Amino acid sequence: MALLSGGCNRTRLSPVVLQSPSEDKATKSVSKPAAKPSVVSKPSAKPAVVSEHAKSPERPVAATQEKSVVEHVVAKAESKQDKVAEAARLAAKKKRLAAARRAQSRRLAAASLEAGRQLLREDQIPSALKAFRESVRLNNNSPEAWMGIAYVCERSGRTKDAIEAFREAKKLWGM
Repeated sequence: MALLSGGCNRTRLSPVVLQSPSEDKATKSVSKPAAKPSVVSKPSAKPAVVSEHAKSPERPVAATQEKSVVEHVVAKAESKQDKVAEAARLAAKKKRLAAARRAQSRRLAAASLEAGRQLLREDQIPSALKAFRESVRLNNNSPEAWMGIAYVCERSGRTKDAIEAFREAKKLWGM
């Protein structure tokens, strides 16, 4: 009532007092007025960015950064260990493959040596020489194959080749 009579200063009254009873019902359903008028501040040009670390009070920023550094170092060490393990696995595989190739080569050399002997028994001298040379190519450390070459070369009249092959066989036998 004092408002209607003009006894109060309108600028000093709160928004709740300034509302008329009809407006009061309408605004209650829409929104509740604040008890104190709030001061509206101007938005700054740059909005403040709050990091995830600063939001959680139980995790200080330094501890979180230290933890992430430790996690990074651990992950790098695990990666290094994985690389070392992979390199060791590949080296072992390479050794197994090399051993398998050598074993296969020795078997083929033995087969060629036996074929050369059989061809020599059948008096097929050129074919026997090829078989003995194949055996030497596959296994250079076979004195039997070198002796086969020496015998075939001596039988076919190539004395110099026979002497060289015999010397190689003798060296491999340790004589």
